[in-house]
Parts: sequence; C-alpha cells; structure tokens
Amino acid sequence: MVYQAENFFQINTFILPSFLDLLVAEIINLNTDFDVVYDLFAGVGALGLYSAFKLPNIKKFVGAESDEIACKIASLNAELNNLNNYQSHHIDLYKRGWGQRLAEKNENICAIIDPPRAGLSQKTLKDLIDLKARNLIYISCNPTTQRRDIKLLEEANYKLKSLRLIDMFPQTHHLESMAVLSNFD
Repeated sequence: MVYQAENFFQINTFILPSFLDLLVAEIINLNTDFDVVYDLFAGVGALGLYSAFKLPNIKKFVGAESDEIACKIASLNAELNNLNNYQSHHIDLYKRGWGQRLAEKNENICAIIDPPRAGLSQKTLKDLIDLKARNLIYISCNPTTQRRDIKLLEEANYKLKSLRLIDMFPQTHHLESMAVLSNFD
C-alpha cells in the first residue's frame, strides 16, 4: 500500500489488519450480493482496496475522495495490486450532487463512509440518502459526530444494526467507531 504523509491513512499499522478484517467481515455479514461498494472519503483507498482484494465476487468498488493526490495514489494502489474492480474518483463529498456522478440505476449498494472528525454535512447526508444504499458502514474517529449523523440517517429509514468501538489509538482517549446501518425500504 502506497501512501504519503500528506494524505489520509489509518496510521496504526499494527491494529490496521484486524480493523480491515473486521470491515470485510461486516460486509460479508450483511449477506448481500452487492453490485457495488462505495468507499466514500477514501483517502488512498485502504478500506475499499482491501475489501476489493478480499471480496473479488463484488463487481465494482468505487472510491471517492476530495484530495486529488490521494485519488491518484488509490488508483496506483489498485494497479499495483491488480485490482481491476476498483476505481477512484476525485469528488468533493461535501458539495451537493456527487451522488448523481457516482450512482448507476438499480444497483444493490453498500457504502463505506469514513469522514473527517467533523462528520457529514447536510449536503453529504442528502446525497448519501439519495444514493439509496441498502447498507452503510460508517467509520468515524469522532463518535459524537457519528451519532449525530446516525440520528439523521435513522430519520431516513436506516436502522442501526451494530456498533463497535476499536482502540486504534492505545493509551489515548481517541476511539474509532464502526456502525452498520441497513435500509430495506
């Protein structure tokens, strides 16, 4: 996995493999044959690329990230790992309309969301809801903003299925949180 100090990457490389395996297990536990998995706020693609490698039966993984250099690195990481089912897009997920750029009709969608500490904006939430993903895996380094966003997703008929805390930063008060939500309406 190629990454640079200036681009987002989960920095605890000791815990990262277990964290990534947990993510893949959550996708598998959803027990759905997804047409596409969106990797939103993808950084250099670690979450989506690892999932694409472990789940080759899923046709397409689509990364979206506002950092143009990180997108190029994600594409390079896909190429270096021979992952033809992963594509990276340079998109500002805090602006309205990104969902229309990514979505295709009638897809069975899972979205992995790993936003910055500020969480999701109203515009991002609106596009996320319009994407009509059946399942969301929302990863956050700020459980407070994550809970705020989950409440809004619940108002849009998403149901919280599970919530896990991961100590990605031992001996600090910081935690990573992984929430799984489903919407079958």
